[in-house]
Amino acid sequence: MNGWICLHRKIRESAVFQDDALFRLWCLCLLLTNHRPRWVKVDGLASPVEIQRGQFITGRFALHAAFYLNSRNQPKSPSTVWRMLETLRDMGNLTIKTNNRYSLVSIVNYEVYQQSDGKIEQPDEQPVNSRCTAGEQPVNTNNKNNNSNNENTQSRKRPGDGLSFSEFQEAWNATPGVRKCINPKNRTKAFKARLGEPIFCENWKAVLARFPLPLHASDPDGWKPDADWFLRPNTVTAILEGKYDWTKNNGSASPDSQTQPDDYA
Repeated sequence: MNGWICLHRKIRESAVFQDDALFRLWCLCLLLTNHRPRWVKVDGLASPVEIQRGQFITGRFALHAAFYLNSRNQPKSPSTVWRMLETLRDMGNLTIKTNNRYSLVSIVNYEVYQQSDGKIEQPDEQPVNSRCTAGEQPVNTNNKNNNSNNENTQSRKRPGDGLSFSEFQEAWNATPGVRKCINPKNRTKAFKARLGEPIFCENWKAVLARFPLPLHASDPDGWKPDADWFLRPNTVTAILEGKYDWTKNNGSASPDSQTQPDDYA
């Protein structure tokens, strides 16, 4: 089947790249994903299902068959491959919505890394139909890929493109008055989410330049910001708006007596 997908070079910095099977499954998900909205007929359902750009439908056995396409050597069971898909979900790469007929998989930030500028149309795809029982989710998906190339992708860079977690970690650890960020575990997911927010990408360095925050000048043994707090939604916005100016509290209160840092989701 003709078509292209985009694979950003910084995937080498991700945990997915370190696991061969997980990386293979992630590439398969990108290949299975629809490049434009379409209606799909699902066995056992009277009405077709609408699949949006950046989504595909699959199931445990159908995903396993696609993972080992035309291969007799299948060391991993369907349940194992499905758990790998759930690992990608837990890492923030995709979301899964399941019912008793199929599972709808959506790629997170698909528009950021799979932009289509050239509009080079490919021939209409041939859908893959897999007949399944009600306990198994059928595949009825489109592999048509987007048609952007490297030049088009680079010409439409977004504020967070090219920013790596290691660069952020280095800048954070060089900031006075903060708790050092040593282990990136569970923080890379939050960092990736923030890359989709222009206000974070455009202002995080300027915000770090304001540290140490007023609390530390008056209460050096009190609460200190950590990377988990900084990478939560709206923290950078709140600092820019002056929410964390604690000089009026005489250094005796934590950052907002009504809202502790741990309350930010």
